[in-house]
Amino acid sequence: MATDFSTSDFKARIDSAVADLKARFMELQPRERIIISAGAVLVLITAIYTLGFAPLNKAVNERQQRIAQKQQDLAWMQSVVGKLSAMSGAMPTAANSNESMVVLIANSASGGGIAGSLTGQTPDGENGVRVRFENVQFDALVLWLGALQKDYGIHVKAAEINRSAQSGQVNVSLQLSRGG
Repeated sequence: MATDFSTSDFKARIDSAVADLKARFMELQPRERIIISAGAVLVLITAIYTLGFAPLNKAVNERQQRIAQKQQDLAWMQSVVGKLSAMSGAMPTAANSNESMVVLIANSASGGGIAGSLTGQTPDGENGVRVRFENVQFDALVLWLGALQKDYGIHVKAAEINRSAQSGQVNVSLQLSRGG
């Protein structure tokens, strides 16, 4: 047997339940009514915070963190653009690429801002050189190697990279080669 509830029956039951609650509330002592009212207000405030304010606050904080991360990324990219511009302006032109690899490496390292970390160079055949850097900034080294490949066709044949004691710096031994 299925019972069919109509809207008017449902409303009548709700009205009856509310009237019963009001009657029981009015039978309480004044002190008990104050306690019940304060508890109801506290539950209402907690529900509003939990269901409305807390998720909104969390979303705002997450957005602020994302914005801060994006700003850090942008600042880093802008600093790299400055380094790239400085390196490309200070690099010898490709027209000088017929000079010896040792001279070319020394000049380009100076233009790339890593000459202070260059501790040794040894010719390695006609189109090669072995290079050693101590405590070189890894990011600057990678940018310099990219510029060498782009501007002079010099590529890394072999590399040994070890972490330095300082953060972001490495000790590197490279075998560089020009051409095929």
